[in-house]
Amino acid sequence: MPRPPAELRRIEEEERRRARAHRRLVWERRRRVALWFVAGLAVLTAVAFVVRLGGVSIG
Repeated sequence: MPRPPAELRRIEEEERRRARAHRRLVWERRRRVALWFVAGLAVLTAVAFVVRLGGVSIG
């Protein structure tokens, strides 16, 4: 027996909602990784600056 149209719409809406949630989670994960990368670079740059300020030659 085929499903009623209202039930099909409800199922499709649930699939779209789950897909949006998944895309949002993937985007948030990528953003978090990028922020950690930028923070790491900032820390390394700050350490190099302080070391250079102290008179130690780098590279």
